[in-house]
Amino acid sequence: MKSASLVLVFLASAAICAAQSPAPTASASTSPSAAPAQATGTAGRVSGTLTCTKPNPMHRVDVSDWPGHAATASRTPCTWTKAAEIAGETTRDGYSVGSADIEGTVTTERGSHVTMMSNGDHIFVAFRGKGVLSSSGAPQSTDGTWNFKGGDGKFARLQGMGTYRGKANADGSLSFAIEGNYRLAD
Repeated sequence: MKSASLVLVFLASAAICAAQSPAPTASASTSPSAAPAQATGTAGRVSGTLTCTKPNPMHRVDVSDWPGHAATASRTPCTWTKAAEIAGETTRDGYSVGSADIEGTVTTERGSHVTMMSNGDHIFVAFRGKGVLSSSGAPQSTDGTWNFKGGDGKFARLQGMGTYRGKANADGSLSFAIEGNYRLAD
């Protein structure tokens, strides 16, 4: 389906394997010349792989202004094939909801992604990017940027951003390599 490649850009949601940094600590010195206290929290790198199947549902509306112009909207189930770690929890399954504007073999995509973490909490991600379709409309590749929009429970104050690169698999699914950074404030 032409728009299957378009809408599932994520990420991002992108995938998230994080190498965590320890929380900063305030200086033990109480002298006036001591360094100012730093904000507390957890921060780290994000890296992982997210694979999304065909969208369900997928809606396509052709635009009659020129040949090959269409818009899509879809919801796509996704699984973390290389789990990511954020603040000691790993990514599980999720879904992306997105829209795309198709002009021939080029797509402009944006949407939201929700992933359930190993503790049952969720993380929320916004993504935006460009995709390429084959001449027959099959997804070929996609890339773009993502940013965390928080989450629930432990991840309510999650922030961060990064990039994603997606490629089509032989079975029609798309796999996304996710890279970036996160910060989880206390």
